[in-house]
Amino acid sequence: MARVHRSGSDRESDFRSLLKRRRWTTSEARVVIEAQSRSGLSSAAFARRHGLQVQRLLVKREDLAEIKKQIRNYARLRKFVERWIDLATELSVLQLQEHHQENKPEGRGRSRRSA
Repeated sequence: MARVHRSGSDRESDFRSLLKRRRWTTSEARVVIEAQSRSGLSSAAFARRHGLQVQRLLVKREDLAEIKKQIRNYARLRKFVERWIDLATELSVLQLQEHHQENKPEGRGRSRRSA
């Protein structure tokens, strides 16, 4: 099937029609929230600009526990990744030191000549 490229005005029209829907799927809500985030506007300003109720852009209370869990998981993962990077860096430094020790010329005297 050939891919149809849509113009910017078509995408904008689709976005406007999405905003007018009474209910959004999770993926549609994600599109709207990402658009709000990219706009640089506050939730309230974005909602006013697009004729939305600001509550539609806020986190639902029933989703809060899952979001907090994801934040905790992210924090743990970030610590793990930082530690992993530190260990990889340390290993790399040790390997370079070992390589330099193995390739160091032996019996090298002073390079200066006495005048």
